[in-house]
Amino acid sequence: MQDDRIAEAARLLAEAWLDGRFIEPLPARLHPRDAAEATAIQDAMVRDIGLPVAGWKVAGAPGALLGRILAPRVFSTPAVLPQPAFAAPRIECELGFRLLGDLPPRARAYTDAEVGEACQLVTCLEITATRIRGGRHSAEDAPMYIADNGVQGGLVLGTAIDDWRDLPLLDISVDLRIDGGPSQPLTPREGRNDPFGVMVWLANALSQRGLGLAAGQIATLGSVTLSQPLAPGQSAVADYGRFGVIEVHVASSPA
Repeated sequence: MQDDRIAEAARLLAEAWLDGRFIEPLPARLHPRDAAEATAIQDAMVRDIGLPVAGWKVAGAPGALLGRILAPRVFSTPAVLPQPAFAAPRIECELGFRLLGDLPPRARAYTDAEVGEACQLVTCLEITATRIRGGRHSAEDAPMYIADNGVQGGLVLGTAIDDWRDLPLLDISVDLRIDGGPSQPLTPREGRNDPFGVMVWLANALSQRGLGLAAGQIATLGSVTLSQPLAPGQSAVADYGRFGVIEVHVASSPA
């Protein structure tokens, strides 16, 4: 993809993000053909938005999908998601890590021990949201997920857990209920990846790109619950048992 086409696609996505509005699907000439082009669009989009990067999301197996978490979209529980920025969000309960120290770019790979020393486990609820009208991108257009910032919309932070190293992270469960309704289904255990293994992969993947991770940033690393829509006016409560509760409400209209 030529530089001017990358710039145009990034500009359209950035403007939609900043305005809190949906846009029509990008014309075919602006669609990324592969992950490299999609990553270039995402990088340019974030530069155009011009806001601090508060962290990263990883979806699927390591390497499948990355997106930036932008600082204005990080909330503490209980959170109220404003309009029009969150007109059609979806939510996923996750485990993540907060960086206690920097992991800057370097030639040598980071070890498990080095990454572990720099991390604090946190419960979190990811909000996914596309800027493209009509919702999800098609499986045939997977690079658009990457270009569209990994459909990362925001993050609600829950409890910090210091003594996490001996915890069986894949066995941590959550009871997610929307408006007091039934418990929402969990992601099957065989469909999940060990969060710490993904964290080590992320530290090294970003290091190779010359980006690194900074103290205070958050990485969210795959869903514990299946993605669920949360309409304006609805509320969700995610109960992580002894690890606390995350509450989120979507505003019905602009403040």
